[in-house]
Amino acid sequence: MTTQRFALGLAGLLGLLASTGCATPKIVEAPQTTLGSIVIYKNGVAYFERYADPKDKTLTLRVPVDRVDDFLKSLSIVDEKTGEPFPISYPTAQNHGDYVDMTIPLPDAPGRLKITYVTESPSWKPSYRIVLDDGGKARLQGWAVVDNTSGEDWK
Repeated sequence: MTTQRFALGLAGLLGLLASTGCATPKIVEAPQTTLGSIVIYKNGVAYFERYADPKDKTLTLRVPVDRVDDFLKSLSIVDEKTGEPFPISYPTAQNHGDYVDMTIPLPDAPGRLKITYVTESPSWKPSYRIVLDDGGKARLQGWAVVDNTSGEDWK
């Protein structure tokens, strides 16, 4: 019996999922922003931090319909430099299939805005193995399997 290992990029993995009948994961889309930090929790939710230029005057976010409530409960927009929060309001959103488009007017601000929210997300699972050699010495090996369903490449 032989064991083969292979690696797939995100596009290859999504193609494989589609070909096996699995649905492509629904993600929060924020094309006008730059991805900052992500804190991934083991339970399948993550804290996302993004940045936007206030010169754009509006911010459009595409949120999966089934995540809108939780997304809005955690959404915040603050001035990156001062930490001053801005009120968030948006007109009744347009549904586009499985997504809701939210266009949020941005306040006049002297610098970048930090947008944060919590949503379903990638998850990670730790795995450990102890290997004992012939002399009885133990070696601990550890791995973390990260399931990145965000649709974005992480650096």
